[in-house]
Amino acid sequence: MKRAILLSALFVLILGACSGNSNGEGTSNGESALPGPSITTDNTPDAEEAAEAYLNAWQENDLAAMYAMLSTLSQDAFSFEEFEARYEHVSREANLFNIEYEILQSLTNPNSAQVAYRLILHSAIIGPITRETMMNLSLEGKEWRVGWDDTLILPELEGGNTLSMERFDPARGNIYDNEGSALAVNTSAVAIGVIPEQILEEEANLLISSLSNLTGVPVSTLNKEIFPEDRQAPFYVGVGEVPADVFAPREIVFQAFLEYPIVITIHVFILMAAPRRNLLVM
Repeated sequence: MKRAILLSALFVLILGACSGNSNGEGTSNGESALPGPSITTDNTPDAEEAAEAYLNAWQENDLAAMYAMLSTLSQDAFSFEEFEARYEHVSREANLFNIEYEILQSLTNPNSAQVAYRLILHSAIIGPITRETMMNLSLEGKEWRVGWDDTLILPELEGGNTLSMERFDPARGNIYDNEGSALAVNTSAVAIGVIPEQILEEEANLLISSLSNLTGVPVSTLNKEIFPEDRQAPFYVGVGEVPADVFAPREIVFQAFLEYPIVITIHVFILMAAPRRNLLVM
């Protein structure tokens, strides 16, 4: 009987020792319990937003802001002057007056990213140029930086290729009547257009009056087309066409407007026209 009582007492002591740790406030030797694991997250910035910021700066022709977004490696490889010259050459050669883009897709890794996008470069010479290309980005600190090469402008510029616009004149003969008088002859002509958003307020009157004197289009008509009051100004306004020999002596008047950023566009082409015809309004 005494043995049974002793075993019961021992069982109670064991249970009591185990229950001393059940409330999680301590251990049997008086030490505090270890805290649970903590989890922290470091959100990676959005690579598409970085690509959009770069392309938006291109739309605004803010080349300095674009260069500031390049990776350290790219800035070491290209000076700002070289970078600026690449963009300005393409803009002048193609007579660009507007740039549009669309982000297609992106792939993001911990320290690198790729953003695919579609470009539409609007040329006053050949119309829209649509291409799809890829932007590579690398994470520096907490910012995505652009790994630059020429394919960000056009994929065909890879490897140092350059853009060149060449004119091919159609081979058409002159047209004469029964008496041998010329009805239509090949002649060089100049198509003139204007990019309204590039016109400085202090230069507007001079430009409009100069275009009017050259083309014969009234100042009031040009003002309505280039600076409409009832709607948003268009990206590009075709002013008219004049024979090349009429434009040549007056080209110096427009020289300042032909330099970057481009205000007016000039496109020389071969036109079949009647003799003594001085203006073809577009």
